[in-house]
Amino acid sequence: MTPVRLKKIFNRFLPHAPIALIVFLGGVLRFLNLNWDRGYLFHPDEINVLTAIHNIQIPGQLDPKFYAYNGFPFYLDRLILQVLQRITGDAGWVTSFSQMNLVARSVSAIFSTLTVALIYLLVKRLLDKNSALLSAALAAFTPALIQYAHYGVTESLMLFLLLGMVWASLRLFQNNSSGNWVLMSVFSGLAIGTKTTAVSFLIIPFLTWALMIRKTEWRAAIIHGCAFVVQTGLIAFISSPYSVLNLTGFLASMNYEQGVATGSFPVPYTMQFIGTVPYWFQFKNLLWQTSPLVAVVGILGVTVGWYKSRDKVLIKKILPWLAFSVIYFIYVGRWLTKFDRYMLPVIPIIIFGCAWAYFRLTRIKKFSLAANWMAGVLLAVSILWTAAYMNVYIAPSTRITASDWIYQNAPAGSVLLGEHWDYDLPVSRPSGNPGQYNLVVMKNYDPDTPQKVEDMASNLAEGDYLILGSRRLSGSIPRAPLQYPVTSKYYDKLFRGELGYQLVNVTAVYPQLGPWVINDDSTEETFQVYDHPVIKIFKNTGHLSREQLLQILENI
Repeated sequence: MTPVRLKKIFNRFLPHAPIALIVFLGGVLRFLNLNWDRGYLFHPDEINVLTAIHNIQIPGQLDPKFYAYNGFPFYLDRLILQVLQRITGDAGWVTSFSQMNLVARSVSAIFSTLTVALIYLLVKRLLDKNSALLSAALAAFTPALIQYAHYGVTESLMLFLLLGMVWASLRLFQNNSSGNWVLMSVFSGLAIGTKTTAVSFLIIPFLTWALMIRKTEWRAAIIHGCAFVVQTGLIAFISSPYSVLNLTGFLASMNYEQGVATGSFPVPYTMQFIGTVPYWFQFKNLLWQTSPLVAVVGILGVTVGWYKSRDKVLIKKILPWLAFSVIYFIYVGRWLTKFDRYMLPVIPIIIFGCAWAYFRLTRIKKFSLAANWMAGVLLAVSILWTAAYMNVYIAPSTRITASDWIYQNAPAGSVLLGEHWDYDLPVSRPSGNPGQYNLVVMKNYDPDTPQKVEDMASNLAEGDYLILGSRRLSGSIPRAPLQYPVTSKYYDKLFRGELGYQLVNVTAVYPQLGPWVINDDSTEETFQVYDHPVIKIFKNTGHLSREQLLQILENI
């Protein structure tokens, strides 16, 4: 290749180098240590997904027999796994959950990386290149997006499809063609085929259609609208047929999930939300999910940008995306259940708000320097915040580290007390296996009956070690003292050492930057308990009798 040819290629690539670098760095962060749990499958939702994928055989058996998520991600992952099996001859790709999970996580990481690029394209079309680069960089260094890229669940795919719908909306504003409506149908149908909650995403195409109807001949508008509905429904059905073919099972699953989300169907793992303040709770967690500065500046940027902008064309283009984000936040934010993942769909508009604030300041001459400083500080804080968070994936999993400690310190034959609704410890390691211990489960979520209290006393008297595998139970049960008058106080007595058990080991990995450790125990539970739970191990040093313990528990 001649020097002249090389120079032309270099000059053509050079303008795209910044976004290429940003997407590359975002990808590195998302793929870094995808096998963070060493194949032990510490994320319960991943096990459900893998079971559904395992139930499928393309083309013969397509019913995943699991309907909390819709079928598209299952079929996508299964197809990739079967191709890998065919290429390598390794049956483990479709039988081993640990191998299957690596593929599911890789798919999440790929779509999360593509989301960084898609945010760049969206903001470039709406604002300008510099604002787009800022938004892409902020997305690349967003802890919540990185975290869910490390899970083989649906959130990264859902976010990509949501932004694909926004992209199709912008294309329609530029060219109201049948082709662009087909593009919108593809993104919309696949989103619904991924998860039923994506029905709320349809706010975007319907608002786009409504805003364009005045400038469209009414017959063409009706044809486009009807065609979109039919195409979207067809794509949703093709990508998740058993949501319809097994309608009874699907509706039962949806009723359960909706009951859990709204609190009408109480389950133990939502007790952490008792007494939490709607909207304020989600906002506080957005500070962790993005960074304190990005969340605040992004919300202010969207709010001020909306009220102060005189560009009616820009406002019109942004309206479907913004309206969805606001309506979604208002609706979902009022639910009792406030898992972090519920707020992922609003993070892109927050990132856009930061870019919009920067863009508006650059258009005011006396504030142009301030705009650059603001962008620099936003980016610096995001990079440092994410650098601290990545310690979670650089350090060994706390469950593995705690298991090694148990094998080194607890003699074989010891009675280990664990808690139900949590991950059993220790896991099998080269240094030992759980079979060398007598494992007893403390059923602390069960109602506080006299029989339960007696069982608690018996278990505590017989136990040698008590393992709290996370803060799941100890952090939620005390929030319901009327429902758990004994168990809620039990944890207080335990931590005070009044039950004869002494805390002998705490295994924790926190976001950390050099000597500065950021304690995230106050975050929403799922931000911590899947990939970096704090594990506390107590040793029975007091050896109180069953009668002594029963007296303490009954007198609480």
